[in-house]
Amino acid sequence: MRLVVIDAGGTISASEMGRGYEGAGLTADMLEPVRAIWSQGPIEVRHAYAGLSEAMGFDDAIVIIDAIRQACDDPSVGAVVIAHGTDAMEEVAWLCDLLIQTVKPVLFTGAQRTPDAPDFDGWRNLGDAVRVAARPMSTGVLIVFGGLVLTAVQARKVHAQALAAFGPGAAVVGRVDDSGVRMSKTPRRVQGLECARPCPSIEIVTLGMGTGPGLVDAAIALPTRGLILQAMGCGNASAGVVAAVGRATAAGLLVGVVTGCFEGRAVAVYESGLRLAEAGSIVMDDLDARRARILLACALGDDRGPDAAAMRLRQALSQLRRAG
Repeated sequence: MRLVVIDAGGTISASEMGRGYEGAGLTADMLEPVRAIWSQGPIEVRHAYAGLSEAMGFDDAIVIIDAIRQACDDPSVGAVVIAHGTDAMEEVAWLCDLLIQTVKPVLFTGAQRTPDAPDFDGWRNLGDAVRVAARPMSTGVLIVFGGLVLTAVQARKVHAQALAAFGPGAAVVGRVDDSGVRMSKTPRRVQGLECARPCPSIEIVTLGMGTGPGLVDAAIALPTRGLILQAMGCGNASAGVVAAVGRATAAGLLVGVVTGCFEGRAVAVYESGLRLAEAGSIVMDDLDARRARILLACALGDDRGPDAAAMRLRQALSQLRRAG
């Protein structure tokens, strides 16, 4: 069985170009230290994206998703490892989890240090991902980084510089060290969505003390089809913001509400949360804002209208609840 490594750019293959680091691409020698780990067959590198992930858009992500799907559909491929930038890794991994249904290991990894750094962590992370890939099990889409194996539905970049960049603890389903791979939990997944073209016209508005309705109203004036409101507490907002959300839904925008807290979930229990729901917004449980945006993009994708998208979104959220 072949192992396909998809080069999706990022720090793991970045190079200093005179004005800071830019994306370059995986080279053959970068994979040399991990070839001995995969004993099932040859390793093939396929290139899908060459830049740094902060510059990615949905079109770039779909190119990566299509490369992963093509590899997963090939019966001669046993597993797929994606070398990816850390800034957007959680979003592309989640998008992959939503759009590709496979029992083959699909493992995202990358690096916090560049290849010229003395503490370059790319080789270790690639090696760990290949170790997970070589383990006889069905995993689906996971992130392998800093010795941790994390589920795509919960993993977040929790530190900008540390080598252990991803968490939180609730997302960890396994660990990798010199003694091998130890899986501790079954990854939480949602059943696949059919979406060829996710809708990119979705904005995130983050609320804080005293935040007014201006950004919500501005989103209405833009060519925006959806809005994620990163609300306060359980999913609360000021009266002015609630009114603006009502104007947004009346204008045809699909509005999702998430909590701005690091743990817990959005739930309409306070008066303002109930009014947000009455205004037509959809509470998106324990999804963070960026992951909620990806799900909303898939619900609105392929030019679906707001009513059909809302039904699709509620179905996906129901599946996530059943998955735990």
